[in-house]
Amino acid sequence: MKKILFSGAFVSTHTLSAGSNTINVNNLTNGIYFLKSGNGSTVKFVKE
Repeated sequence: MKKILFSGAFVSTHTLSAGSNTINVNNLTNGIYFLKSGNGSTVKFVKE
């Protein structure tokens, strides 16, 4: 899973296991991010 800032800047990569996963976003600044999985799906989230 890749975290990408709305501006297009790459933030980080995480390895996920099967089932449920939790990604800690406490260290991220407020903004709009996209999570992109290995299968190509993308999810947008807003950190406030």
